[in-house]
Amino acid sequence: FSTHETHTPASDAGRTDLRLLRELGLTPTRVFDTQLAAGFTRCGGRIGLGDLAQTVLELKMDKSAATSDWRVRPLSATQLEYAANDVRYMLQMRERLLDELDRAGRSEWFADEMQELLRETADEGPADAERWTTVRRARKLRESPTAIAVLRALAEWRETTARTVNIAATLILSDDAVVQLSAAPPATLEQLGTVRAARGST
Repeated sequence: FSTHETHTPASDAGRTDLRLLRELGLTPTRVFDTQLAAGFTRCGGRIGLGDLAQTVLELKMDKSAATSDWRVRPLSATQLEYAANDVRYMLQMRERLLDELDRAGRSEWFADEMQELLRETADEGPADAERWTTVRRARKLRESPTAIAVLRALAEWRETTARTVNIAATLILSDDAVVQLSAAPPATLEQLGTVRAARGST
């Protein structure tokens, strides 16, 4: 989340950021979501921050620390640089994307979507028992009631555990791990160890 006193705050895929701000008693009335804006421009669809920076700013960002263990303290120099880069270029990308939205004649569309996002996140987020609805790629499991039941239980456990130890839920168990474990629940600890997405998650 990046801001300047004379500008609209900028965030990338900022739904979680907005919810965290709300929990701190802060409710922004305006924000610029770079990922949402990208969907209205030549970038299209869902695009990661690194790819977006390369497309919009022709800038290659080092994302090697993305899958590192952020629970270990102190954070490494590489991790600190990675975290800084997540906000360092945000305002530049916002200005470039604003120009692209104007040229494409989609500024009003984007503004409407941003207001909708602010309205949604101003409301209470889902209870722990409904956190499964926010797991990426959960739709892959919609044809299996058993998998959805496992998904709901895992997502609720992940959220509760994350709150207890005060770290992000995805550092407890990634979305990929939640989906993979829900699709094919391991019967033993040995089988759990073979699930690539779950290794090192807990």
